[in-house]
Amino acid sequence: MFVSFQRMRFVSLTNIRKFTCTSISNHNFDGESYSKSNVSMISLEDETHNYIAAYSSTGFRLASGFNILGPCALFPRAVLHWNVASADKITPESLSLFTILEPKLDILLIGKGDWGAKVDSKIIQFLRSHKINVEILPTEQACSTFNFLNSERRVVAAALIPPHYMTAPQDTPNTEIMLELEELEGEIERIMESFNKHGILETAKRIKEQNSQADGEAAAKKGKTENDAKHSD
Repeated sequence: MFVSFQRMRFVSLTNIRKFTCTSISNHNFDGESYSKSNVSMISLEDETHNYIAAYSSTGFRLASGFNILGPCALFPRAVLHWNVASADKITPESLSLFTILEPKLDILLIGKGDWGAKVDSKIIQFLRSHKINVEILPTEQACSTFNFLNSERRVVAAALIPPHYMTAPQDTPNTEIMLELEELEGEIERIMESFNKHGILETAKRIKEQNSQADGEAAAKKGKTENDAKHSD
């Protein structure tokens, strides 16, 4: 599923330039231990293959500019929607697609979402029974690893779940953040101007005043009724 939308906060995996060094974590097949390593990403300007340029809590952005909404099954030259909401919902049935592909996958990367997400060990046994190598990684690391293996022209696929929690990259320049804030402020100003032009703000203000007046009258009437009741007693 491809979705084109303009305003979405993504965390960039790497600047799209040649030989950018990106730190990743290697995950063993049993999903237990991590070890850090560095890889050099080749240019993501290769239009013949899919590369992940950025991710967010709602989806992914490819280097081609396409945005993918929600979990996805990503291949070097194709992408499919993957109907799995979270890591604990990953089942052998949800991975059955990857077992019938030809040529057989060299490796399947599972981006489980957040770092602390848990995955059922049964899926590892299932994939091993079909002689498919698998690595279970936090989604950020799965994206980087997919890009690297894809650049090596490996027969690779990735089953990716967007993370729930986002962390801003430490190397994001403050100037970039300020420019985004200024752009957002400008958009808000344009919306307010449009509201003023069509009299929406005045109408809303008049309705608010009328509601406040009606509330005041209702409160006064209620108070008078209570006072009358006290005097009658």
